[in-house]
Amino acid sequence: MKKIAIVTYHYFKTKTRGGEIYTKKLTNILKDKYQTTILTTRSADHTTWKNKLKEYEVDNKNKIIRFKIDFEVKPRNRIEKTINILNNKLRAFKDELNYLKTIGPYSSSLFNFLSKNKENFDIFIFIGYANPITYFGLPLVKEKSILIPLTHKEPILYLSIFDELFKQPKIIGFSSVGEKEIIKKRFKKLPKLVQIGIYPEEFKSKINFQFIKNRYNLFNPYVLFIGRTEPYKGIYDLIDFFLKFKSAEKNDIDLVIIGEKLFPIKTNKNIKFLGILSEEEKTILIKNSLFLVNPSWYESLSLTVLEAWQQKKPVLVYGLNHVLKRQIELSKGGLFYENYNDFVLKMNDLIKYKKKKQKLGENGFRFYLNNYKKEIVKEKLINIIENFNNFK
Repeated sequence: MKKIAIVTYHYFKTKTRGGEIYTKKLTNILKDKYQTTILTTRSADHTTWKNKLKEYEVDNKNKIIRFKIDFEVKPRNRIEKTINILNNKLRAFKDELNYLKTIGPYSSSLFNFLSKNKENFDIFIFIGYANPITYFGLPLVKEKSILIPLTHKEPILYLSIFDELFKQPKIIGFSSVGEKEIIKKRFKKLPKLVQIGIYPEEFKSKINFQFIKNRYNLFNPYVLFIGRTEPYKGIYDLIDFFLKFKSAEKNDIDLVIIGEKLFPIKTNKNIKFLGILSEEEKTILIKNSLFLVNPSWYESLSLTVLEAWQQKKPVLVYGLNHVLKRQIELSKGGLFYENYNDFVLKMNDLIKYKKKKQKLGENGFRFYLNNYKKEIVKEKLINIIENFNNFK
């Protein structure tokens, strides 16, 4: 039985961020065929990287080994460092390297483990590119490594230090065509690029929608946003656009927001924030929505879009996000907008034209079935692992 290590800079069993979700789904695919171990840090938050979590744990048959982080970080310092490095046009390679190390999390004990245990694992899968764990850890086992970079078209991607990182893995596993295009445009020298992706779970909810309606006071038709309330998720732009839209159109449509609350947001009788819900509740809300809206600035692949398509719901996405726009172009499973006037036009299209909305939802469903159903993703990943030594 092959031994697979999944290396990620954070892994909280109860959190729903991209790194945790991707790691959970990979281990769920791999655990029955391979011996999987998650190598991560003891940090319990994304802001200070303070060591809190237990060193050893088991999660759904997967062994977790956590390593001590060398130093904590003050959140304000990390933000200031990021602004300074991006604004410094005269920055040197050593400046970028020092920046990445000091924003954390940095774990010399994890790096020592990788060096000493290189021969004890067949493959190391690194999740995310823009963190010290991947940057300093992957080169130690590069001949046995797969990088799943979760690449966003974000300012930090253009730091020169990542030119070297993206050369080193044996395979880069991209999540979407849009992400692949971003990677190929940004980097000149690359190893083998292979699509892996992620999949939405299938839930047969036993909860009645009438119960959800009564519980959350959802008696109007609604569009749905799923995600954290932070600026780069586009939630503030969406709320501003929606408030103007409501004022101009005078309809009975509500905006329902579910997810982790990181920053305060405006709510009123037509904008409802429900917080973090169970997967069953989320599935019911998607199924009974008019459509999903994803205004995010950065994505490597939108799981929420896939969840909507799984329910045959169309999506409205931010068109200046290359990955989201490409998902729409390839699937024909929704519409995209680039400014407020465009937003109004596309909102009205999806609200007023039911046959068009239904067709878009069906297109999205087919795209999900052909590319991101669990069995499809599993087949791709297992094929990569079984043929790993044949990749050059």
